[in-house]
Amino acid sequence: MSKVNLKTAAYVSTATLILLVRLIRLDADPPPWLSWSSGIYSDEGIYASDARSLALFGCWAPGDFHSAIIAPLHHLLLLGVFKVFGVSLLTVRAFDVVCSLVSLIFFTLALRRQFDDRSAFTGLIFLGLSPIYVFYNRLGLMETPTVLLLTAALYASTFEEGTIAEGFLLALAVIYKPLALLCVPAFFVDLKQHPKQAAARLSVLVAGIAAYALIWQAPHRTALAKANRYYLLHQYLPHSTAGIVHDLIRSLFIGEADGVIPYLLHTAPVLICLAAIALFQQSAKDTRTLRFLCWFAVPATAFCFISYAPSRYFVLFLPGLAGAAAISVNQLDMIWRRTIVSAFVALSLLTIALSLQSATYEIERGGKLLRTTLPAGTTIVGQYAPELALSNCFRAMYVQPKLANSVGFLGSGMILITRSPFWDNYWSDREDGKLTPTPQFSLSLPKSQSVDFYPAPASGESSSRL
Repeated sequence: MSKVNLKTAAYVSTATLILLVRLIRLDADPPPWLSWSSGIYSDEGIYASDARSLALFGCWAPGDFHSAIIAPLHHLLLLGVFKVFGVSLLTVRAFDVVCSLVSLIFFTLALRRQFDDRSAFTGLIFLGLSPIYVFYNRLGLMETPTVLLLTAALYASTFEEGTIAEGFLLALAVIYKPLALLCVPAFFVDLKQHPKQAAARLSVLVAGIAAYALIWQAPHRTALAKANRYYLLHQYLPHSTAGIVHDLIRSLFIGEADGVIPYLLHTAPVLICLAAIALFQQSAKDTRTLRFLCWFAVPATAFCFISYAPSRYFVLFLPGLAGAAAISVNQLDMIWRRTIVSAFVALSLLTIALSLQSATYEIERGGKLLRTTLPAGTTIVGQYAPELALSNCFRAMYVQPKLANSVGFLGSGMILITRSPFWDNYWSDREDGKLTPTPQFSLSLPKSQSVDFYPAPASGESSSRL
């Protein structure tokens, strides 16, 4: 077989494998090891809530929290998907699968244009078969579409005439997911070599974000101020010097579930070790390599100081990590290169296969069970209401203290209370003890979670103290 045929066969078999691991059991719950945060079991529905409600009922979701305002690009794209393919948990996830495949195409093409076929193929393997990337690509979250925009910007950067497109794509990435701003410095490592191009790129980036702020954020500043205040003060920013020290120690040493370095050593040991080696190789001085190292290092460092940094945020820097690892391993001797890549593939496929084999379907099963349990026209209210609603046709209202529908009368419906001291106390205080003593029924969710269903009090005012 000729070299051309071997190369084609290698790409086709790898692409097929990459596709299969994203599609097999797509309706399954994400594996427990993927994240400590319950957000991976709820945020798909939360950030699809307005698009889902608009597609089914012709209006945004009830209440004061609107994903259409917070993430308008995500909302518009999902609305288009729902209009064409219908509303379901699978369609939400299939959208991210498609985005992940396109991101891999841009990523591979960029590596091939900047380096060579071997680096491109190795990068495709490292990113396309990374268990972290695979399982987050299978969820309907906002990180994967954001990475698509970032990798598109990377590909645009390989063309001399791509400066304007690169700046525009970076602006879209930041608009889609503001945390993408942490990845932006990687696209300006050529500042000294090409100051005019960098200045033009920055101008387009700033102009795009400014236009978005003027056209969209200004008219919705009240709702966005509430959400931003919650995310910044309640989640991201440490509240004291001791908090900063704790976040740093957790992120570097003890946080296996939520620390950047321990998590990556546990779930992507080959990639992070190769990226560390890349720092000491001659190619680290090359701006092409430096871009990938910076893409990984800057956001990873920032996440070390953020109080709330679930592993889904790490998806944003995985292309940088995979690219740096691919460049690094291809500078080693052939025997080492083949051994390391083979070990990565074997370890990744074993992790993916075991996770899929032991998969559960609690989220989809629970949503479908509601369809046969609750009367038509019911509104379900609570933390997991939007997620469970993806598998039925009930109206859903998201509730999160200090962020979404945390005060006020809920009207008639069914309240979903996550079984925990926090949520039990919250709902008891909010409803002033008016909930029935025992739930009508309960559902099991992943990670040993349970949700109890209570009828909302028929009348009366909810507590305004919350």
